[in-house]
Amino acid sequence: MAGTAARSAKSNRAQGDLFELLLLRGVVRALRAGGHGVKFAYGEQLADLEAAVVAAHGAAARPRLAQQERACALAAPVVDELLAARARRIGSVKALLWTGRETGLDVAATDLEAVHERGATRLSLKSTLSGTGTLKNFGGASLGRLLGVDVAVLAAAMTARVEAALHEALPVERWAGLAPMRQVDRRHAMTDPERALARGAAYPVLEELSGAVLAALTTLPQEQRARFVAYGLALPQGVDPDLFTLVVNGDGSVLAPPSGLPSGPVTAERASAVSNVVRCDGVPVFRVTISCTNGIGLSPLCARTFEVPGAPPRDLPEPAREPLEALLDRAADLAAALRAALPDGAPAALADDLVALLARAADLAPGPVEDPPGRAGPGLSDRGATLTG
Repeated sequence: MAGTAARSAKSNRAQGDLFELLLLRGVVRALRAGGHGVKFAYGEQLADLEAAVVAAHGAAARPRLAQQERACALAAPVVDELLAARARRIGSVKALLWTGRETGLDVAATDLEAVHERGATRLSLKSTLSGTGTLKNFGGASLGRLLGVDVAVLAAAMTARVEAALHEALPVERWAGLAPMRQVDRRHAMTDPERALARGAAYPVLEELSGAVLAALTTLPQEQRARFVAYGLALPQGVDPDLFTLVVNGDGSVLAPPSGLPSGPVTAERASAVSNVVRCDGVPVFRVTISCTNGIGLSPLCARTFEVPGAPPRDLPEPAREPLEALLDRAADLAAALRAALPDGAPAALADDLVALLARAADLAPGPVEDPPGRAGPGLSDRGATLTG
């Protein structure tokens, strides 16, 4: 992953990278202990990230690293269990890939991918102190493309407002020291009262952008609104039946099974001055919140989508099942071909045995024989199984 070391170790994204690679390394070790020949191919990137955290935070780096290590300790058993269940369906794991930094707006937000013999298991990972984490981040260009909102103009206005407020409130000497700094450096050089002043100056622009998003989700054609919903759920290409979401927070790990896309008319309503709740057919889907990336208005504007507490799960549509009679016909043809290919002297009743076995299996298990973790059986109403530690 080129550019990993160059990314600021202070950023949430870099902390997420560290969590993903630590977890990937732990899963690889567990698979190798079980006799699989997979390899961890990201040692250099992991070392760069750990070194960058230490260089940036000094003595404070240890708690940050320990937080990610604890998150991995909670997540690893859940991932191990998931991959074992999936292996019984689509074959053993042949490779583990770090995909989180390779995906863009038009690709589902996957972070890790396990390549099996006959398919793949994709994971979207979220490590947070509390809650369920962000579903999707939108930059200004993404909001413009999906909703037609001119974010660049608002971002320029926000920066101008913040700088004018600081210039007016701070002593001349203090402002002269801050003004030449890059925005990212200025944010760390400012005092808490100065940051509070900047946030207050930026807030009206956040409100304005939130209003523009609400207006777009109220007036745009339904097809365009539905497209925004798919992107906000990190499913820009539609349902992915192999994509699982793992959330790790202070309470434990929750694995959510693949989700379907909601249907019905898309509407939106204001939830606060800077956030809106988006609904499909009247059912809440997510909350979209406007913020600035460094929190004080001296940075780009962005939008983030979050799950709405209590929202119902979005189950995958039931796959169409082939009628049993058609399955038996196909099995008979395959069995006949197999018997013809066997050497002389093979059991003559082989075809009948295979057809009877298939009929018996279909009778006993008309649905999936075994569901992966998080979908453990009938009667589960929550979105996943929880393990605490």
